[in-house]
Amino acid sequence: MTAPSCSLRPALQEDLQEILTWMDTPELMRRWGGPLLSFPGSPAATWEAIGGSVETTFALVAASGELLGFGQILRRPWGFHLARIVVSPSQRGQGLGRSLCLHLIEKARATGSPGVFTLNVYADNAPARAIYEALGFELQPPLPGADPVGLRMALRVGPQEEACDIRRDDLDGPEIQALLAEHLEDMQRISPRESVHALDHSGLRAPGITVWTAWSGAHLLGCGALKELDPTHGEIKSMRTARAHLRKGVGSALLAFILREAEARDYARLSLETGSQPAFEPARRLYARFGFEPCPPFGGYREDSNSVFLTRLLS
Repeated sequence: MTAPSCSLRPALQEDLQEILTWMDTPELMRRWGGPLLSFPGSPAATWEAIGGSVETTFALVAASGELLGFGQILRRPWGFHLARIVVSPSQRGQGLGRSLCLHLIEKARATGSPGVFTLNVYADNAPARAIYEALGFELQPPLPGADPVGLRMALRVGPQEEACDIRRDDLDGPEIQALLAEHLEDMQRISPRESVHALDHSGLRAPGITVWTAWSGAHLLGCGALKELDPTHGEIKSMRTARAHLRKGVGSALLAFILREAEARDYARLSLETGSQPAFEPARRLYARFGFEPCPPFGGYREDSNSVFLTRLLS
């Protein structure tokens, strides 16, 4: 199920008046906030105990202002630790846990400080573990003195090592033509020809398609395109990072740029097709981290075991 439209804002102490009702037993309070929190807790005492502040503590809210979730971003020597993540019991099962994590990660990354994201989860909390694993978190060795029934997970986010200059491309340059030819060749090598939906440079010149390229000086880092399916729905096409610049944050930078462009066009939804084979796993994980979720075929696509269709609602 696709999560409802929501956004992240700094949490306020008075938000805890409602959030504390979500932990309606001492055990739930302990599992959420740790052994130092009292039950029932007051908003003021809890805010102080968790070190609440507008810099670290956030609420997930619906467009109506309804409180949907809560979480903290804590700075650590290795990067960031996500803490006290909780979704309103009345709103669970709609993908809001995933949305909350993604919003928190994007908020931390906006500081320009790359690194590792960690979080703790109880071993018996299967729904939460499934969310974290789908986002790319992996189990880590426990820290000394850690709760023996808890698990530590980490997500390594690649640094933006290259300063990306992203600009619209007319597809006339030899660099982009070579990159697109390489992209098409790879797609045809990995997938059956009838399952290849990548466009060559002439196909990307069709009306309604805009192409951007990312550069560092004279070096082409990657490319991505946005196709308008209708006035409210866009499709991502031709996402490609040059081989020499893999794992340097180029794909993330291009994807974030295209998301902003889609929102500026007032699209309600952004979708894409990618491969189901193991070679496409890094791409699928990237899209998952940006909030894309599986969906049925859209546009002119049909069901295909070699394809994965993903979509994301835009605010």
